[in-house]
Amino acid sequence: MNKLLRLTLFISGFSVLFLLFLIYTFPFGILKESLVGKISREVGRPVTIEKLSLGLPLRLHAEGIEIHQDSSSSSAPSLKFSKIRAGLTLAPLFIGTLSPWLEVYGHPEGKLELAADVPLQDLLSGAPLPAQLEMQAHAFPLSGVLSYAMDYYSSSAAANPMIAPLLKQLSLQGDLKSEVSLSLPGSDPQEYQGKIHLELLNLRFESRDPNLRIPQQNFSNALFLANLKGGDLQISQRSRLVSEQLDIAIQGHVKLQQNLPNSTLRLTIPLKISGDILDQLGILIQMALLQQQEDWDGAITLLIEGKLGSPTIAPTAAAP
Repeated sequence: MNKLLRLTLFISGFSVLFLLFLIYTFPFGILKESLVGKISREVGRPVTIEKLSLGLPLRLHAEGIEIHQDSSSSSAPSLKFSKIRAGLTLAPLFIGTLSPWLEVYGHPEGKLELAADVPLQDLLSGAPLPAQLEMQAHAFPLSGVLSYAMDYYSSSAAANPMIAPLLKQLSLQGDLKSEVSLSLPGSDPQEYQGKIHLELLNLRFESRDPNLRIPQQNFSNALFLANLKGGDLQISQRSRLVSEQLDIAIQGHVKLQQNLPNSTLRLTIPLKISGDILDQLGILIQMALLQQQEDWDGAITLLIEGKLGSPTIAPTAAAP
């Protein structure tokens, strides 16, 4: 027994020393340049990382991350994060589960946390959904993320050519508060359950273009709530975006499938615009929504249904 104990201690000590040796001698400069190059190619913008390091047991730390402004677009903002930490929790590996986690620290403050459990058997078989997904955000700044997302979409082939130029001129600011917990075990969607709470605090948007005489919109409500039970994601009637001249609600449900694009949905989105938004953008919005009426009062309801991967979108009767 003593020999076995000494052998175990020797192997454990050697393993720890070997890991420390790898960490202290690892060519982080080469890894950072390779990582920066790959990310830059994926997002189509220059990316810089000030500092990159490894930690025990399986952790990666990056500081001073910035996705820079696209040189071809003067309106595209840069996107900054003060720190990103990622890693794997070791204990679940012994029961055949891969448990990655991610922490993103906003600039200058705020935090977003993500964690997932993915059974190795499902991963090897190509299952697209994790068995467990958790997300929490605490006053995480979305200003750069939202503006970057709009600019990225407006530059993509999927963007509506009528509204893409407008999206490039809008600036969005706000902070994310969220709590998401989803359990998606096995291949039977009837076992799926969980909840989604997404809230945008201090949300506001304004136009960068002085020719668009749209006053800054401050949102008094920006909330998305949903409950998942038996594979059916029911969206709460409290889910809504409300500002001085804009009111968007969302109602309906999504029937989830393990192959996510095959999930089916039926959503109704009542939309109401007024004031300067209606005066300046009413005709453009009608054309984008394939709904043209004389003396339009700014109210419309959209119906989105079909498969999640290829839904159909059509206007219905005017919103009340």
